Amino acid sequence: MSSGEYVSGPRKLWGIHVGDEDSPLESAQEIRNYLDCHPVVARLLWNRGVKSIQQLERFLHPELNKLPDPFSIIDMQKAVSRLVKAVLSEERIAVYGDYDVDGTCGASLLVDFFHSLGIEVIAYQPNRFTEGYGVHSGALERLIDQGASVIITVDCGITAVEPARLAKDRGVDLIILDHHKVAAQLPQALAVVDPQRPEDESGLQNLCGAGLAFFFAMGLRTELRIAGYFTHRQEPNLVRLLDLVAVATVADVVDIRGVNRILVTHGLRVLARSPRPGFKAILEAAKVQRPTAMHCGFVLGPRINAAGRLQSARAAFDLLTCRDLDKAKALAQELEQINLARRQTQDRVHAQAREQALKQLQDPRWQSLSAQIPAAALGPWPRALVLAAPEEESEAWHEGVVGIVASKIVEEFGRPAFVLALKEGSQDALKGSVRSISKIDILAAISAESVACHLLNYGGHAHAGGVSLSREKLVLFMESLNLHMAMTTLEEQFRREQRFDAEVGLSEIDGRLVEELQMLEPFGHQFPEPVFKVANVAAADVKVMKEKHLKLRLEGKARLEAVWFNCIQEGNARLEMDRLQAGNPCSLWISPQWNEWQGTKRLQLQVRHAELT
Repeated sequence: MSSGEYVSGPRKLWGIHVGDEDSPLESAQEIRNYLDCHPVVARLLWNRGVKSIQQLERFLHPELNKLPDPFSIIDMQKAVSRLVKAVLSEERIAVYGDYDVDGTCGASLLVDFFHSLGIEVIAYQPNRFTEGYGVHSGALERLIDQGASVIITVDCGITAVEPARLAKDRGVDLIILDHHKVAAQLPQALAVVDPQRPEDESGLQNLCGAGLAFFFAMGLRTELRIAGYFTHRQEPNLVRLLDLVAVATVADVVDIRGVNRILVTHGLRVLARSPRPGFKAILEAAKVQRPTAMHCGFVLGPRINAAGRLQSARAAFDLLTCRDLDKAKALAQELEQINLARRQTQDRVHAQAREQALKQLQDPRWQSLSAQIPAAALGPWPRALVLAAPEEESEAWHEGVVGIVASKIVEEFGRPAFVLALKEGSQDALKGSVRSISKIDILAAISAESVACHLLNYGGHAHAGGVSLSREKLVLFMESLNLHMAMTTLEEQFRREQRFDAEVGLSEIDGRLVEELQMLEPFGHQFPEPVFKVANVAAADVKVMKEKHLKLRLEGKARLEAVWFNCIQEGNARLEMDRLQAGNPCSLWISPQWNEWQGTKRLQLQVRHAELT
């Protein structure tokens, strides 16, 4: 049997039983001794901060009975008590969800939960293009006119000062379930359930909107049980709602550790065993048999998001709340077409934005601007890319994809990027997204008086946000932003750091390692898929795949197959091949995985980064 093959056997079960005392672990070797695990896994856990037996136990056994009390979240008791009254007195309830993945999943979760209580609620999601993000007074007016006496927001509402005042004036109770940062003024709603509030002591600041909605459902079920609501009806099973929480948590890029690890772990089990018809239809169409957190982020999430990006989020909401599989399959196909159109639009905008970025990097204006600030000569120019839809472009850049395009530009060029589309219904106003690199607080940069004065509006957080401005201010904004950043940033903030969990030898990478790494899933934000560095290896049999990928064999004390996806830019296949084929030692950043094909399972390394000599 070659080193690339593996015959799967029973997995080792890491069963741990500890008492109340927290026993420290002094080294990775102690983790290995305690678990009898692969040495690389022990080093990985140690390097990621697992330093005690209880930390190991909590990490390896993320059980639902370890979830904290939902009433530890500020205003949760107020919110739940009001809903108990509404349910018992059969009041009309409305759910108002944001149009992205998190808001759509959160709204679907609450609608599903209320349905399991025998209650049909009014559901509403704003339109990205005609209404924009947040809670809108006009929408609340319509919900109130339909008879709603209680309105619950999901993944939005923390800035809804005027809508909250309107609801109060009309005698309607507004309950806000949001996880975003609190603004200077808190809405005067009946309850503002947001763990980000400074006075909250729950420690649940990392919940996404759907996760917060799940805790609300937990609390409401508890109080309805006490009120005797389930004496003559079946109590709903909340576990089946966790598929929605898992997808929203991963797609919203919140910290996947701690409580979120519990929610996502069990949500993935629901996705694998008994997903709701909507998710089942999407997974079948995408030919996904073993859904992982990666599929939440790159298969389910984008398809749900696509509806809100190009049309209305209602299509995705209808799919997630659909109870009939045949109908769900039809809706999934509709969503698939929307997502295909989204990808095509995104690819077109990305190609044009990338071309514009390459030209902007060569713009001679940066030489004259840099001369004004001698100390800034060492940093890159421009510090940030500002890319806008060309005035003469016959097919406009779509506002719904500019955020994704900005992320791709940041990934390639290693600096913050603004991607701006023409605002819906306007001939002059530009509106778009900004994404930043890890060490640059882009919100602080655009908040500077010399920069913000050129904007109509802006908002967001350190690494992502949105801006709007008139086209005539575009050049002034770009120049003032880069001048400000030249004076406030350092060259080292733009240096890319190639993260890896441990340096390993090729001989340490085997089937057992891959099996045990799978036992550490789910991976996501703040607990990413493990990456290891292998040094002093030589490549052989280098082949180009589909003009953009490389396949190679690594030679060292062991021989392993590797693939390097999307490493070929601008047709430089020959250059990359020549450098690898030269046989010089190189260092590779890799993730070991299974490659399954026609019933055969082989070990394969996925190359993340290379340093070639």
